[in-house]
Amino acid sequence: MRKIILLLCFLCFAAATNADDKPMVGAFGGLNVNSMITDFSPVKVPGLIPALNSEFKNDIGLGYNLGMFAQFPLSKYINFGLKFTVSDWYSELYQKDNDNLLLNDVIVAGEFERRLKLKLNVFTLEPNFSFCLYKGFHLQAGIGMNFLASERAEYAESVTSPSDAVFQNNRWADDQAVRNDTAGRFDDVPAMMLSANFGAYYDIPLNKNNNVFISPGVYYNFGLTDHIKDIDWRMNQFQAQIAFKYAFDVEPAKRRETSEQLIVDTLTIVNSGNGINGVRVGKIETISSKSETKDAIVSSIIHRRTDTLFISKDYELYGNIYVLGVDENGNDIKQPRFVSEEFIDNRNQPMLNYIFFDSLSYEIPARYHKTNIADAKSFDIKSLYKKSNIETYYNILNIIGYRLANNPEAKITLKGCNSHTGGEKWNEILSRNRANEVANYLSSVWGIDRTRMLVYAQELPENYSYPANQPEKAEENRRVEIYSDNYDILAPIFINDTSVVNQPPKAKFIIESKSEAGFKDWRVNVINRNEAGFSNIVEEGAGKPPRELEINLQALVDEGFNSEKPLFFSLDLFDKQKGKFSSKEKQFDLNKITVQKKRTEKIGDFEIERFSLLLFDFVSDNLSPYNLRTIDRVKSIIKPNSNIRIIGHTDLLGDEKSNKALSLKRAESAYKALGRRDAIVEGRGEEEVLYDNSLPEGRIFSRTVDIIVSTPVDYDKK
Repeated sequence: MRKIILLLCFLCFAAATNADDKPMVGAFGGLNVNSMITDFSPVKVPGLIPALNSEFKNDIGLGYNLGMFAQFPLSKYINFGLKFTVSDWYSELYQKDNDNLLLNDVIVAGEFERRLKLKLNVFTLEPNFSFCLYKGFHLQAGIGMNFLASERAEYAESVTSPSDAVFQNNRWADDQAVRNDTAGRFDDVPAMMLSANFGAYYDIPLNKNNNVFISPGVYYNFGLTDHIKDIDWRMNQFQAQIAFKYAFDVEPAKRRETSEQLIVDTLTIVNSGNGINGVRVGKIETISSKSETKDAIVSSIIHRRTDTLFISKDYELYGNIYVLGVDENGNDIKQPRFVSEEFIDNRNQPMLNYIFFDSLSYEIPARYHKTNIADAKSFDIKSLYKKSNIETYYNILNIIGYRLANNPEAKITLKGCNSHTGGEKWNEILSRNRANEVANYLSSVWGIDRTRMLVYAQELPENYSYPANQPEKAEENRRVEIYSDNYDILAPIFINDTSVVNQPPKAKFIIESKSEAGFKDWRVNVINRNEAGFSNIVEEGAGKPPRELEINLQALVDEGFNSEKPLFFSLDLFDKQKGKFSSKEKQFDLNKITVQKKRTEKIGDFEIERFSLLLFDFVSDNLSPYNLRTIDRVKSIIKPNSNIRIIGHTDLLGDEKSNKALSLKRAESAYKALGRRDAIVEGRGEEEVLYDNSLPEGRIFSRTVDIIVSTPVDYDKK
């Protein structure tokens, strides 16, 4: 018998199949094993029983269940189901108790039993989910919504020992061994009770098509809500069921497949270069078709495109570049060696003792640098050594204040003047206010006692610029003139500096270029790969590059090009067909010779002294007393082997020829005063204007003579 049972189980597992991919319906029936879970406190159960307490014990009750269901696949292994059940819930509770009983009219101690019988007819609607664990074997879980159709409760107390005893005071009952025999319904019974339902079932196919099944299953329903309101009393069931199921054959959806293909044809065209150079992508034409097989629907898509390939003609683009040097006279130097050499360059910068004012104003113009009492204490003339003549001049008030503070015995005279035109004519009050404005600044900021400053007012200056009614001349005449009884107050500023001489001073790039398609842009690169980084100077332009391109060597020096590394230069050309040509990099050496290097290696060196003579009156070549003092200083430092150059300059007022002659006369006046026959004299007139002539100080600084003394360094005396 045991072997037969094992064989049947094996055949069932072998025949089992998974029908979870099909919807199913069916009916079932089975047996309930009911039990009640109670926790009575001594409480009166409404409607039927006098009192119950927690000493009641559960007795098992049997019932039936019938129903039908529907099941729907959610995936290959998971189903959703809806189950409708009609079931009989029957169970009993009992309790043993002691009481005095009558036995043959004698009161004896005895035992009796209280018994509660509960029978419910219930309709259950249960949504659930099942999971196929293994071929046909499923686990199921759901929530039962239990609706009460009918209810009957019976309660009685009966003597159990001695068996012949009866209850006292029950003489008139039909059965004196039974009392409180009642039946009926409870009050406050809910219309619906919830339960958590769990179970397992096994599908066994009954035919070859696998669409009819018998499914044995076991389930446990755990009550979640109480049978009577506010009393802990719930009903649980163990159910054994047999179900018959029918699975609908649903034709599976055909899978969809897509076949896509791109076919590209290419048409090649050689153009003359005026059209498109490259590929022109053609328009895509799409052809779609469909076909079906037993299992699939296939969509075929074919994209067809015809591209056009334009091959342009190769245009010649060529260039070459090489470098020449250019000397001071504009002559070309082949295979140049560029040298940038430092020299000691001592400069005597003259002091212009004029403060210029705006028309009808006695306020010191903003271009003059003014300070405050605190900063005046730290003012140092050495801080001006790197400034130009004009920049130094704009500190004239602070320079005079500084020198007066350091020469307490010195006095100054301030002469206020006006242009004697328009509203300034006969306006000596304006002239005095201008002089007082200068005096007030020196007094309030630099602490100069007013007794050391004599203030005068007059119309035009004694040496005025004429004709006075011309705007430029009027600007020069609106001024305060400053004089001192101490030469040091207005003495030139002596500046120790270094200058750079570049030989040759210019580099000329010779450019050879050819473009069949026409030039678009060009670029000349000058490159220095030094330790500090990558330096690059670029000259560029549109169209055809020039045949010659000049660059001042000083521009390379100012860029900080490393003298220990060679310079490289190259040419880039771009044509109108987006072609590019880059020449190979070539090099030339820039040798930077510093003063320190010359002193260390005792290389031939010069010290240069520069002197500027100022205060030439308008169209005058006469030397002023201050200029003669400067000439005396030049005489004191020149040596027999010194080289001397004297260069005269003018402003832009007047005609070019007259200015050229005037600049030469000024240079010759200095030449005569200096008394050195070997000095080189030249007048540059307007050829080299030194300063901005839009301001009066710029024009006056341009009326100058520069004396340049170059003396070889004698290392044996150093």
